[in-house]
Amino acid sequence: MKYSFMRNSIRQIGLSISCLLIFILIMKILDVENFGKILGFLILYSILICFIVIVSEIARQKRIKNLLLKFYKEMDYRLVDELSSELGEDYRFLIEKIFNNQKNLLSKYEFNRSELINYRDLIEKWAHDIKTPISGLSLVLENNKSVMDDNLYQKLYLSNQQIKTKLDIILYYARSTSSKKDYSMDLINLKEALDDALVEYYPIILEKELLVINNLVDTYVISDYNTLVFMISQIISNCVKYAESKVVFDIIATDEISFRISNDGSKPSDRDYAFLFDKSYTGTNSRRDDSTGLGLYLVKSFSDDLGIKIDPVKDDKFFMIDMIFTNPEQF
Repeated sequence: MKYSFMRNSIRQIGLSISCLLIFILIMKILDVENFGKILGFLILYSILICFIVIVSEIARQKRIKNLLLKFYKEMDYRLVDELSSELGEDYRFLIEKIFNNQKNLLSKYEFNRSELINYRDLIEKWAHDIKTPISGLSLVLENNKSVMDDNLYQKLYLSNQQIKTKLDIILYYARSTSSKKDYSMDLINLKEALDDALVEYYPIILEKELLVINNLVDTYVISDYNTLVFMISQIISNCVKYAESKVVFDIIATDEISFRISNDGSKPSDRDYAFLFDKSYTGTNSRRDDSTGLGLYLVKSFSDDLGIKIDPVKDDKFFMIDMIFTNPEQF
């Protein structure tokens, strides 16, 4: 409380004033000579006492506040003695209990944090390791395409690409939670980044018989290439998943560069738009039980790092997401 020193001082001030009134009453009854001068001295003395009490209480409150802050930050047992001395020995048991509980909580926190870091490192290592046999499987599929049934090949290839996509999400999620992220910022051709991102979705596009309308021309932005390809692939994944008949890619270049990815499938409800990029949010219109909501969450997370604005656009016919870049010509 901002003025708690007044509340803590009121008892002593009240006692001082009560004593003053009693002395005044006694002097009045005894008809003491020079009553006026003595009364003036007593009033000045009482004012001085009240001032000293208030100043002392302010200083005490400040010492207690500083000790509590230091105790909270450092959790040093030596401060238990100082706090007990300031608050009174009756508080020592409570202070020691707080100290022990906080130490136990900090120990549990550090243990759990270490376990989570180890678990994340293990998952990340596993994801990297598992990519080797998956790449080998891709090579085997490609080398035996001519001798395999087309339908079987497409199904195996599609399953293999889906596994790779899920692994990428794990790896990029681990990267997004890392305190240090290494980005290599270069001048990137958006058309080339889109082509690289689209490759893994061709089997799904063919299976769903979707029309792909690619209106991109050579357009350059500044970003991290691998992260940008991953972000585009996650938006494409969402669009392909819900598209009815087509997916469209456009560039809108003005003072900024807007890369628009859209599809003609079911659109999020109006209330869903505010939560599209929230972690694990799959939407009320989701038709897939296996949706994790991580893809668009990671897109938003990396876009904040790279200075890319992600803007879902409401439209009657299409569901659109704009990736808005600063035009490199401004630099």
